[in-house]
Amino acid sequence: MADITGGPGNACMLALAAFFAWVFHGMAIALALVFLCALTHPGTRATADAGTPERVSAHR
Repeated sequence: MADITGGPGNACMLALAAFFAWVFHGMAIALALVFLCALTHPGTRATADAGTPERVSAHR
């Protein structure tokens, strides 16, 4: 079990917690950016033909 009175074990746990905080915040920022990109993505509007798309069967 970790020593809660201080010492090198406590310093390692604090350093690891600080690292995980950076990782967590970085992933949250990346997720927000991807969400904004998904909102602006044209989806099916990028196709030239506005008609119904042809279905391609996987079974031939």
